[in-house]
Amino acid sequence: MDSLTETRHRRHRRGAVVVLAAVMMAALLALFAFAVDMGTVCLHRTQAQAAADSSALAAAQLMVGEDRLRGEFYTTYSDARKVAAQYAALHQIGGQDASLQADDDVIFGRLDDPVDRSAVMDSSDPARYNAVTVNVQASAGRRTQARLLFASFIGLEGVDVDATATAAFADRIGGFRTTRKHPWTSLLPFTLKFDDWKSLLDSGRDDRWTCDSEDNTVSSGSDGIPEIKMYPIDSGAGNWGTVDIGNNNNSTADLVRQICYGVSSSDLAAFGGALELNGSTDSVTLNGDTGISAGMKSALATIIGQPRTIPLYSTAKGTGNNRNYQIVGFAGIRIVEVNFSGSNKFIRVQPAYVVDPTAISNSGAENSYFVTQPPRIVR
Repeated sequence: MDSLTETRHRRHRRGAVVVLAAVMMAALLALFAFAVDMGTVCLHRTQAQAAADSSALAAAQLMVGEDRLRGEFYTTYSDARKVAAQYAALHQIGGQDASLQADDDVIFGRLDDPVDRSAVMDSSDPARYNAVTVNVQASAGRRTQARLLFASFIGLEGVDVDATATAAFADRIGGFRTTRKHPWTSLLPFTLKFDDWKSLLDSGRDDRWTCDSEDNTVSSGSDGIPEIKMYPIDSGAGNWGTVDIGNNNNSTADLVRQICYGVSSSDLAAFGGALELNGSTDSVTLNGDTGISAGMKSALATIIGQPRTIPLYSTAKGTGNNRNYQIVGFAGIRIVEVNFSGSNKFIRVQPAYVVDPTAISNSGAENSYFVTQPPRIVR
């Protein structure tokens, strides 16, 4: 091959390399542009999800309160909707405040089993709502659309993204189990007859006290939440409603501790680590205690206004500390009055929401009232 031909071949190869390099550079730039725009979309979606999660949790936490106990469901869910919007606005999507604008951005409903991701939320009965779904949209109309840098050259200015979160609290409580992080339950060593509790909810008219749920202070006056005497109950069997949760011979010191702080993991060791309704009978038996001592009276006075949980019983047999109560459910209460002067001794309580992380969720527990697990994101 002469020198002229070799030179031509070299020039041809150099030209091919330049063309190939140009094509590869264009491809790399396209990939880079795609990566940048996809990163923008992913960032907007992540920011929208964070706003949805926090908004849903905030709304769910507000769903358990005094207004709902009074049957003022519109006020409860209206306030929860406002809180959801406030928490959404604390987040930014693409440098702009997130916002909830449409009515269907916040939806309330019922999930019997919050961990069942296939369950459909039921919105038919506001009295039973335990879940809220929040949808956060990032769109051009809300000035939060994911603006694309390179895709705009082909006419695509931006992409709408949205994020949905559902927060719920389990409120079918079938028992209690402590953990290392939560070594105390909200249980009190008192029980109330299930029929009397139902009567209180259905037609209770006694309303002498009002409670400020912010600081748990109680004062004289009506607050629209009915009250009932938790102790004494009409047993006529030498036992007036106190129970042993733990050893059958709990001392006064044990009972005082349970009143002040709740039932502990050492108490639940007598039940194998958890006080829980039996799956086949939907009940558990608790042994009765003989009554209230002076130390217990003082302890009860110190927890006035504080949310606590009591077991509900269906039937009882025996007398004194041999009396056995068939526990069929649990109820959230707060003590509003303790009176042990003269012969008219009593403890008066009213329904109250109790959020207890030691509560055991049981979708079959039908007789659970106002006791819930803490709300959490379930989907």
